[in-house]
Amino acid sequence: GNGFRRTSQLAPDGTIVEVYYFPETTAGSSTNAPRHALQVATDALMLYEELFGLLYPYERLVIVEGDFPDGMEFSGLSFVGEAWFRTWRGLPQEWLTIITTHEVAHQWWYAMVGNDPALYPYMDEAFATYSEYLYFQRYYGDLTAWWWDFRVRGYNIEEADMIDSDVYHFDDGRPYINAAYLRGAEMLHLMREELGDDAFFAWLRSYVNANQYQIATPQDLWAELTPEQYSASLALRQKYFAHWGILPETPTSEAVPTPGDAG
Repeated sequence: GNGFRRTSQLAPDGTIVEVYYFPETTAGSSTNAPRHALQVATDALMLYEELFGLLYPYERLVIVEGDFPDGMEFSGLSFVGEAWFRTWRGLPQEWLTIITTHEVAHQWWYAMVGNDPALYPYMDEAFATYSEYLYFQRYYGDLTAWWWDFRVRGYNIEEADMIDSDVYHFDDGRPYINAAYLRGAEMLHLMREELGDDAFFAWLRSYVNANQYQIATPQDLWAELTPEQYSASLALRQKYFAHWGILPETPTSEAVPTPGDAG
């Protein structure tokens, strides 16, 4: 594109992280929004490699200032809306940080582990949204309560639809975001509390490694829990999912045929 400028740095894992931006967006500003986006993307990249157990596969990670709201992910490249560059005030607790971390997370939840984004949008959007929280928890621990209030709890998600609703269920964007993104992130946080950190991140890493470069289904995701963990999540699934019986029930010992039984 004409008029772009570029800033870049080398991440500790050897990835070249680049931000392409229009200088007129932040002209006259005392803050350096492109530099902030660059550092956020680099830090998020390193964190997600650590937590999700799969290294970013490309030589470059590219963030591009886009002329539309919010952001959009692609393999190896993400757009972040120009409004978030233009309005950045020099603080971490702003949309530029949130959307940049969200789009970097999509390199795992979309690019490296695919899903059907029309039928099961929570499988990438809930995970990318919760990844924002993981970023703030690691780098700005004093802002985690702010993130929940600003990003999630300010949108009346108690009345949101079930998180496994498909995109055809919604007439406009806000109810869709409240269900798939925000209520989905809340569900993941409660799963983390139910399992504990070690088991929760082991679940994510197992899911990522088992389904890398494939189109995963809800069954693929939940099958990476142990039978005991899956059973323990029943109440949570019943609260957040319209179709909460995602996996077949494990047969009881009485129901398993023994050799010689008539069939």
